[in-house]
Amino acid sequence: MTIGGNDARFGDTISECLDPRVGDCRKSVLKGDAEPLATTLPRRLEEVGPATAAVLRAMREKAQNAEIVLMGYAPLFESGAVCENAGISRDEVDWLNAAAVRLRDVHRAAVAQVARVHYADPGPRFAGSALCSPEAAFNGLIIKKTPGKPTWKPVSAQSLRPNEKGVRLPAEVFTEELRRLGS
Repeated sequence: MTIGGNDARFGDTISECLDPRVGDCRKSVLKGDAEPLATTLPRRLEEVGPATAAVLRAMREKAQNAEIVLMGYAPLFESGAVCENAGISRDEVDWLNAAAVRLRDVHRAAVAQVARVHYADPGPRFAGSALCSPEAAFNGLIIKKTPGKPTWKPVSAQSLRPNEKGVRLPAEVFTEELRRLGS
């Protein structure tokens, strides 16, 4: 399972950073927030840890004999990537990648708090497949929206979601983890 990305508003953050109308996204304030992303994203990432641990403990109570695997999130950008024509600077790419690493660390800490819960890190498998790479495992920006979707968002919610490759790669990591556990 994966958990925490939506709670951290990671998708909204990345969409904001890729919005060509936005300058430095770290200074942006997301709808519903009172402070800029430079303040809110790190705080949300820290809040994900206790919430994730609580969910894992509840799962452990309900499924005492289960092997639980928490799948991490892959960094969306190649390290040091320059995304030509994407409206995002190298500094913003590095900041978002650092946030993804922090989410990974928060998840690992949550997993360590609950017996027989395991962490599977898909990050290494995504090398060469991040956004702005020729073989990206994620949808790029999709401007055309499905009817009924919010008009205030500049891009479709389908943007930056895993494509077929982006679904296959973590599935491979998960399968390998299950084999390692002997399941």
